[in-house]
Amino acid sequence: TMSLLRVANSVFDSVKYYISPQDENDKSKNKQDEAFRQYAIASAIGISTVALLFAATNAYRARAHDNIPTMAIDQYQFLTGHLFTITNLEHKFHEWMFQSILKMDFPPIVSLSIPRVNYIFIQDPSLIKYTMDTNFQYVQKGDSICEEYQPLLGHGIFVSNGETWKFHRKVASRMFSMRNLKDFMYNISVKNTKLVTDKLKQLSSKQSEIDINDILGRFTLDTFCEIAFGVNINSVQTYPKKHEF
Repeated sequence: TMSLLRVANSVFDSVKYYISPQDENDKSKNKQDEAFRQYAIASAIGISTVALLFAATNAYRARAHDNIPTMAIDQYQFLTGHLFTITNLEHKFHEWMFQSILKMDFPPIVSLSIPRVNYIFIQDPSLIKYTMDTNFQYVQKGDSICEEYQPLLGHGIFVSNGETWKFHRKVASRMFSMRNLKDFMYNISVKNTKLVTDKLKQLSSKQSEIDINDILGRFTLDTFCEIAFGVNINSVQTYPKKHEF
């Protein structure tokens, strides 16, 4: 890329030197000189355009991961990767992903590529434990992920790193024992999920806009309060009014 740009710049410099008036009193320039001048300008513009297009393509095109297997490699395109495949799936992305990984016999880790981004999917429980538990400090969430999901998830455990994440994890870990997950939390979560679903159906029949971030925040608050303190404050049911809590 840099070589092409240097060539284009050299041609431009040569053209500028050639077409600059060396002697204003020289009136003997013929048609052949004029034709060459136009050819040189057109060549410089053409080379520069090709160099810029090549540089942009090289910088923004999709790239398969260097050492992680690429899923659905038969649908991978040089410039766009899996982008067009994904956009044409509509609501069948997870089914497509499952079938693609199934054809690969469920490798422990696979990648999916779109321009400038590689997504990594982990199926191996030992790798999940490595990234999410024993070595979490080395596999942190990127700044772009935190910024993108902050309006929906706030600054909680799902979009935080370092000491902030450790604080939220310490608070939440005491509630997620195996006994609680099996006997208590599951039933409460299912019950509150049904309440949220009913509330959304009720709201959608009356209004065109719903603050889903507010609804999900209230759902989380209701569920955690009931799990931790045995009391459901029913903040979902008061939406869109402000809850006294």
